[in-house]
Amino acid sequence: MTMERNTVSEAVTTALTKGPEYQVPKVDEKNIQENLYSKDWDYMEKLYYDLAIMIANSGQSFLELVRLSKSELNDQISPEEHAEIDILSNGFSRDVTNISQDLLKVHKNHKGLQGQPKNDDETFLAITVLENYIALHEKITAVLPTTNARVIEIVGEAYERLTKNTPSEDSLNG
Repeated sequence: MTMERNTVSEAVTTALTKGPEYQVPKVDEKNIQENLYSKDWDYMEKLYYDLAIMIANSGQSFLELVRLSKSELNDQISPEEHAEIDILSNGFSRDVTNISQDLLKVHKNHKGLQGQPKNDDETFLAITVLENYIALHEKITAVLPTTNARVIEIVGEAYERLTKNTPSEDSLNG
């Protein structure tokens, strides 16, 4: 594989600390779905990295929303909404940490293995690893977007309030 071999925590930390200028590579969801049912170790290794990138992408978009809520849109967000964003941020951070740790644990089970499973024990391990990756994929696609959705809603409403309170160019010129 030509992809740089970072640990999940390094990939997520890089995405979360570099801010909006850092672009996490996008993941092809179709490839993830295809890899979810492969018992080949090389595909599972790719799946591991794809899931790590999904976590990083979710974290990056979440942090960008929180940044907007604390800067450009700060005055348009009520103290109650800011408190809710803070609570959601703590929960999101905890979820990302837990999912990342789970992903690292699953990866340890097959790190360094290549090709097809070579015996019954490896085949059983491959099935177990695959089931764990499927569960993590479901968790990533269910848990992280749910928290993101509420922050998107708050930020979207704040943006609408900002645009209603800001005179348009037409009204300034005419």
